[in-house]
Amino acid sequence: MAKFVCSCSHIINLVHSPTSEQHTLIPTKVLYEALLSLESNKNSGESCWVDNSDIDIFFNYIDTHQAVDVIKCPKCLRLWVHSPEKKTYESFGKEKVS
Repeated sequence: MAKFVCSCSHIINLVHSPTSEQHTLIPTKVLYEALLSLESNKNSGESCWVDNSDIDIFFNYIDTHQAVDVIKCPKCLRLWVHSPEKKTYESFGKEKVS
């Protein structure tokens, strides 16, 4: 995905990913499980707590356990949440408080 157009007409450049507009929504339980897995590697006597293979394992674990891609528009603050079932993004705007 090179560019993403928000409903407010703001164009978000995603050519050089990751960008500050891209986020990953991770269930807290999954995040803790991934971190505990890295912690157990640390306690097993490995010389470095986190190395490149740990980082790969961490991101693979996150990606395969319900991580959701999110794009946040910096202009209107709308969140675009990726829906894997629909293979598209669904829009969630900031509620107006009366």
